[in-house]
Amino acid sequence: MANQFAELPEHPVKTGDTWTTNNSYEFPYSGGTLKQEETAVYTVAEKVNKDGLECLKLDVSGVEKLSGKFEAQGTEVEMTRETKSTGIIYFAIEKGMYVSMEYTSKGSSQIYVPAASMTIPQEIKSKVTLAVVFN
Repeated sequence: MANQFAELPEHPVKTGDTWTTNNSYEFPYSGGTLKQEETAVYTVAEKVNKDGLECLKLDVSGVEKLSGKFEAQGTEVEMTRETKSTGIIYFAIEKGMYVSMEYTSKGSSQIYVPAASMTIPQEIKSKVTLAVVFN
C-alpha cells in the first residue's frame, strides 16, 4: 500500500519545482525472489481547489522495473517487466496529506519458462483513482 503514495521532498517547494525519488528492494514471491526498482519524478504544477480544499497539484511520471525467478504451477519461470506511469496527485496544504491521486500505467513483461524454452509476452494497462473522504 505504501507504494501508492508519493514521497515528499525534505525542503519547501513552489510551483515549477521538481524532485526525483529512487527506490530498490527485493521481496519473496512464490518460492523465489523479485527485485523492484522504481524512479519517479514529481513536479509542482499549481495551486488548485480540490473538493473544497486548497491543494498543490503534482504531476508525476515514473518507471518501475521488476525482475526475478519464481515458481508458477511447480515450474520455475523468469520474469522481466518495465512499467511506465503518469499521473496527478492532489496534496491538501492545510491537512498535510494527499486527498486524491489519478494515474495510468502501461507495462510490458517477458515471462521465460526454461523447461519449455518458451517466452510469454504480457502487456498490462491500468488506471487507478484513489480518494480520501472526510466524514
